Amino acid sequence: MKLDLFNAETEKVWKSISGNAPNDLLQLEIELYKKLLVYFQIGESCYFIFNFQNLCFDYVSEDVETLLGYRAEEVTSTFLLENIHAEDRGWFLACQDHATQFSTTLPLDKKMKYKVQYDFRLKKRNGKYAKLMLQSVVVHVDNEGGIIRTLVVLTDISHIKKYGRPSISYIGMDREPSYMEVDIKHPYLDDKYLFPKNTKQLENKEWEKYGTSSLSQTKIEEYCTRIEKGFTEEQWFLDAGLSLKVLSEKSNIPMHYISQIINQRFGKNFSNYVNLYRIETLKQKLLDPAQHHITIEGLAYMSGFNSKASFQRMFKRHTGMSPKEYRNKSK
Repeated sequence: MKLDLFNAETEKVWKSISGNAPNDLLQLEIELYKKLLVYFQIGESCYFIFNFQNLCFDYVSEDVETLLGYRAEEVTSTFLLENIHAEDRGWFLACQDHATQFSTTLPLDKKMKYKVQYDFRLKKRNGKYAKLMLQSVVVHVDNEGGIIRTLVVLTDISHIKKYGRPSISYIGMDREPSYMEVDIKHPYLDDKYLFPKNTKQLENKEWEKYGTSSLSQTKIEEYCTRIEKGFTEEQWFLDAGLSLKVLSEKSNIPMHYISQIINQRFGKNFSNYVNLYRIETLKQKLLDPAQHHITIEGLAYMSGFNSKASFQRMFKRHTGMSPKEYRNKSK
């Protein structure tokens, strides 16, 4: 798909749901939007506040430089579109179009209760492409239901999803139902993209692993939401003794289903899933001036880790720097 056509078609989709409201963004609003980040997949990520009225970003987090190598002031909506992998442009456009149609079917009081989630490839400053998970939630609408702003989070999932077919999901919040891995059709999509090489082989492996599972799709979605909310709202990961058995007791989900849910829906094993939440919490504490009097080891234990060696190793693996180096960024 040619870049000019891609840009024009994407902007057309964005404009189709743009609402009308005074075009101002107070710092207070930004702080409120930041609080929504607990509902998103954690890991190495950055976030934006996208304005549908002028088709630009009202805010770009500085984490974009760590994630992609670009300075926040360089990043515009057009810049991002231009750096999406050429093979993924049709998919990105299809997802934007599908999400727009999904939003228009929702009543006004539910438009801000869904998180849209899909993946695509984006070029980093070093010229390499990263596989990113985009997660977006509407944070500002007008009285007619037109969308004013969305909070968009990009997370690098290159280390957990290099292959396989792309997918889009709608995650319900506040007890709304979720719609996982929705099949979509679009004029700019073809089967070669939706079913890339070795997808069949990978899906067969998943079938062999969980093929005898008796879980229904409805139950999978229910368990998925229960686990996600337990980690984001109740912060189960802060329990240093958290195990599959303990998580089963906390979530009231049979233990033999938990690994399946975390593996298939979140793309991680149990240990990595738990530790990513702990790492993200530790990152926030390390950069908090109010906690600079606490040792790094102390903050790690407060974040759910119970081993100095393990948190040092895992932190560097996911951030590319030691906890001490990361803390020094804020000084």
